[in-house]
Amino acid sequence: MSAQPISWSQPADDFNAGQEPFTGWSDEDVALRLADVLCTVEELEAEASRLRASLAQRLGEGTHTLGKVKATVYPQRRFDPALAVRTLDPSLIPAIMKPTIDSTLARRVLTPEQYAACQSVGRMTVRLK
Repeated sequence: MSAQPISWSQPADDFNAGQEPFTGWSDEDVALRLADVLCTVEELEAEASRLRASLAQRLGEGTHTLGKVKATVYPQRRFDPALAVRTLDPSLIPAIMKPTIDSTLARRVLTPEQYAACQSVGRMTVRLK
């Protein structure tokens, strides 16, 4: 997404809860507004990330009361399978493994029809470029 907001011609106060909120808007206006919102979300997420990093550096690990806000700073932890293989006794590895179906392998092995038959269909989405 571009850093510059994309202009659009429909006023934001046309939203009516409970109704198709964009009645009367052209498809182009809806797409331009979506692009603008996505750009804003991207900018806000980047700012939130910078603010989190700043607070983590300033406060250090622990729970801190900052006026009306309580901030908990902690390291993110996740189980690392590669680290487990390097760290654990090899006899423990089979006990923590399970066979799983891999979509990348399935795409290589199955016919396109078989693969498609195994795909669930979710909600519709729109990608803008």
